[in-house]
Amino acid sequence: MQSNSPKILAVVTARGGSKGVPRKNVRDFCGRPLIAWTLLAADVEGIDLVVSTEDQEIADVSRQYGVQVVPRPEHLATDEAKSVDVLQYTLTEVEKERGYTYDYVLTLQPTSPLRTREDMEYVVGLVAAEQPDSLVSVVQLGYAPGKLKVIRDGYVEDLVEAEVWGRRQDQESVYVRNSAFYVTRREDIFKGLIVAGKIRAYEMPEDRSVDIDTEMDFALAEQFARKMRLGESSK
Repeated sequence: MQSNSPKILAVVTARGGSKGVPRKNVRDFCGRPLIAWTLLAADVEGIDLVVSTEDQEIADVSRQYGVQVVPRPEHLATDEAKSVDVLQYTLTEVEKERGYTYDYVLTLQPTSPLRTREDMEYVVGLVAAEQPDSLVSVVQLGYAPGKLKVIRDGYVEDLVEAEVWGRRQDQESVYVRNSAFYVTRREDIFKGLIVAGKIRAYEMPEDRSVDIDTEMDFALAEQFARKMRLGESSK
């Protein structure tokens, strides 16, 4: 890391509990534990990588891939625990151990296994070059926002009145976060924020934007991974 580059701590947040997909962080995904794909993609210059977990199996897998583990207290591994509290704790522990402070925290969730090393290198380079307030990865919605509906008392209603959006061909593209990357300034982490200020976007394609919360997500991500030949080396 060059002396004038911002110091970036990349934190893989990986607790053992999961209701939608039990033990998903260490479940086999194309021949490797799910978390391994994030650890491999994050093996790039310009960041320091650690894993935050309370789970022994996740810790063992992480160490097998040469990544430092910061043990997470049990109270930060519950369903109610906030991600920013986990990041505050991890950042504090790492800075205490290493004797210096970081400029940014890069949050990586194992449930986004389709991000690539090239994605990582681009994001790290972008942060180094532009030093934004924060950054999030996004994916474009594949449909016109005017089609969004809600159900109230059993009846379909427009989320936003159609005339607000105008004709489909005239509508501006709309994006949603895909959870693959969150970059936050250190001071904002300690303010309890993960995104703040002017937020830089990193756009990713749909086939690399699956965020695994359900069994269907897991199956879809594996399908995309096979197409990307991520699992080829493990056959």
